Amino acid sequence: MEMLWTWLLSFFFILALLCILGYQLVCLVDLEFDYINPYDSSSRINSVILPEFIIQGVLCLILLIARHWFMLLLALPHLYYNVNLVSLFDTNMILPSPLISSLMVVMKKIHIVEKYFGSLE
Repeated sequence: MEMLWTWLLSFFFILALLCILGYQLVCLVDLEFDYINPYDSSSRINSVILPEFIIQGVLCLILLIARHWFMLLLALPHLYYNVNLVSLFDTNMILPSPLISSLMVVMKKIHIVEKYFGSLE
């Protein structure tokens, strides 16, 4: 029975991560087509980054406790990327608004890769 709960929790956490990444992609596309300004886009993305990090960390913890090694190996690179992202920037401002215009193409590609990689989990 605990395996069923583990897979259900993992499924919902992965689904939440994919929804958060989709929201970030929509914000970047809105910025690209000048629907919103860079400050609003960066504040919207920054508001969902901390929940994304927490969900990813809890997912890795659940997979570690449940001893699902293959799923854990698929989830660890995303967790490693998130930890490095926090260490690079200030925790209050992961995506700075002055840099969002210059980093827009790179961030969009990163989020697309994360979304495809997350769907593999």
